[in-house]
Amino acid sequence: MTSTSANFANGTIDDTLRKEISGRRDSVRRVLDTLMLARRRLSMVSTVGSALAATATTGPALGGKTFTAWLADLLGLQAPAWQVLCGLAAICSLSATIAVQFSRSRKLDERVVQAQMVYAKLERLHVGLALGESDEAHARKEYLASLEEIATLEAS
Repeated sequence: MTSTSANFANGTIDDTLRKEISGRRDSVRRVLDTLMLARRRLSMVSTVGSALAATATTGPALGGKTFTAWLADLLGLQAPAWQVLCGLAAICSLSATIAVQFSRSRKLDERVVQAQMVYAKLERLHVGLALGESDEAHARKEYLASLEEIATLEAS
């Protein structure tokens, strides 16, 4: 057993450092979860919006006047069905475009990767201390070096 693991077993590893690393790791996990949820939602809006836009224009494109007359009768539309479908397609397409641009402007993919990397560093420090594979001085130095990344991530 190394002196570090013996110190850990005796409870002499600085609990403050372990608690700080654990707290920051949990905070980064919450940020990561939030970013991934936003990315998933925006991706879904983009995918569904694009699919609906394509679907709305397919009927008039393939069925022509026969299809649009049938749809207008079925739905009791006063306006020509192709106009309604094209309007729906435009709204869906616009929604998809906005979702993609919002995701890009917020740099969600980059921020998710950054959060994953910071989380992995903190997890490595936490586990390394718990298993006695990392001494306290090294863990403290690594943790302090990662604070800028953590602050940038938490501020965004």
